[in-house]
Amino acid sequence: MFRCLAPEQQQAWQALMEPIEPLHYVGQARPAALLLQAALHDQAVPIAEARAFHQAGSEPKRIIWYDAGHRLNAAAIGDQIAWLARHIGIDAHKVDGTFSRA
Repeated sequence: MFRCLAPEQQQAWQALMEPIEPLHYVGQARPAALLLQAALHDQAVPIAEARAFHQAGSEPKRIIWYDAGHRLNAAAIGDQIAWLARHIGIDAHKVDGTFSRA
């Protein structure tokens, strides 16, 4: 996990990743709609970082918080399926909502 790395390793990783940092681009998604999902108990993405990312997102956007860890939960998958059904017309009845955690 990133936060377990030594400070100099974290800095090196951040310097390498800076050009592709999603925070720089999420505000340019319009006119596409965004579904942003976050976990209240995420050990990889702290709440403050998730809020900053959500704030930077362009409209239209919907933000949903889950009582879950980084991998979210079944409710999040259901919300994803419903959102995709509304926005791109998938047949939600044909999606079983299962996924691999590999």
